[in-house]
Amino acid sequence: MTTPIDPREVTAEAVIDALEQLMFLAGEWRPDAQREPEPKTLWASITMKGKAGFGHFAVVAPEPLARKMASGVLGVGPEAVSESQIFDTVRELVNTACGTLARHLGEEAGYSLGLPEAGYGAPPPKGAVMANEVLDVDGEQLVVLVEAV
Repeated sequence: MTTPIDPREVTAEAVIDALEQLMFLAGEWRPDAQREPEPKTLWASITMKGKAGFGHFAVVAPEPLARKMASGVLGVGPEAVSESQIFDTVRELVNTACGTLARHLGEEAGYSLGLPEAGYGAPPPKGAVMANEVLDVDGEQLVVLVEAV
C-alpha cells in the first residue's frame, strides 16, 4: 500500500534540498508559521506543464536572504554580489526545486518547465493557491507558493 504524499511537505522539501545543494544553506519547514511582512522582497517563479495540467511555482525572499543565497552559490561575500546575480540565484532556486518536484511526481506525469521569471515585491497571482509554505532559512522567512493554473 502506498503512503499518500503531502503536497505541502513535498514542495517544502524540494526547496530545502535545492537550498542545501546549491547555496549551502539549511532550511526548515514551518507548516504552521504565519507569514511576516518584509520591507523589501524578491520573487522568482516558474510554470510547470504536465498531463495533470498547469502549475505555477514561486518563492519570495527578503532581499538580505536572497543576497546570502547568491553569496553561497558564488562563493563570495554578500557585499560582492550584484543585483543581477541575486535575481539569477533566486531563478535558479525555483528551477532546481521545481525540477526536483517534477522528478518526485514521476516521469509518467510528463512535467516540463518554463523559463523562470523574477522581480521585486510579490509574484503576480496566476491561479488558485495550492500551497503557501513558510521555510525558516538562517532565521529569515522564505515563502513558497504553488498555484494551479
